[in-house]
Amino acid sequence: MDKKGNPLRLVISAANEHESRHFIDLVSKISLKGERGRPRTRPIEINADASYDSSEIRQYLRKRGIKSNIPVNKRNSKRRGRGRPTRFDEEAYKNRGSVKEV
Repeated sequence: MDKKGNPLRLVISAANEHESRHFIDLVSKISLKGERGRPRTRPIEINADASYDSSEIRQYLRKRGIKSNIPVNKRNSKRRGRGRPTRFDEEAYKNRGSVKEV
């Protein structure tokens, strides 16, 4: 949703499927209209809840150059992984229902 509460894209799926299964398809079809020029197809940052914490989603966002602000889901990690820790900004997370404007 944008800051006005308007949905950017809508996907209808079965009730027994988790929404994170459709995340990549949904983000790839986002179109952000600005005041001038073509619509942006890549948001600056995505704030999502811990249910979207997966390596597949984080790698997709990293490859497209989109900042991810997703808390670590403690149920998904059995032991602490090696490497760079994931970024999480609590202040920005409060606005997780909207898209960051330029």
